[in-house]
Amino acid sequence: MLEFIGEIFNNESQIILNNFFVFLLIIISIRTVKNTNLLQVVGILLLSRIVINTYIGPYLLDYFSGSSLSNSIFFIIYFILDLFTITLIVFRLNTYIFLSEVYLKTYKTITGDKNKTVTFMYFRTILEIKIILIYTAYCLINILMATEYLVRYSFWDRALVVYYSYTPVKIMINFYELFIIFKFVDLNTRKLKPSRIHISG
Repeated sequence: MLEFIGEIFNNESQIILNNFFVFLLIIISIRTVKNTNLLQVVGILLLSRIVINTYIGPYLLDYFSGSSLSNSIFFIIYFILDLFTITLIVFRLNTYIFLSEVYLKTYKTITGDKNKTVTFMYFRTILEIKIILIYTAYCLINILMATEYLVRYSFWDRALVVYYSYTPVKIMINFYELFIIFKFVDLNTRKLKPSRIHISG
């Protein structure tokens, strides 16, 4: 059964699914354009999917495909990239202050407008905790895949349980990720007393 599922979800179908999830995140980002706090979280996830899953992932897969040892390295790198996404979410405020300052300095240098400012809402929600847990699960999956490839490379070439369940599990987690984001799109920010961050550069 696992082998049948593994054959259905090959590399090509994974790329198509990743692009599909990117498309859904773009729709969500359009819906959240007025909620700058939620848009920050969605923006990080969208950037992560576009850069990592759509571009870096396929490149690494082609580069490392071959032996079990090289495939193990591929999933270790993916673990690091997912961990980086978690870091961006945990330090979201610092990230957006830094990006805003870079934007303002660039804008003022190009236009000469010294009065330009950036204002955005900021508050923590349960959504971020769930997203962090989801990406922690991604990290765990990548470690399990890397470990299984090492086992296969070292002494047991029939270790394929994680290999065949990898894509179905990730797809289910992906759908859950999108579900909880959709759930928070219409979040009433007035009840949460958000902080308004004002940056003048």
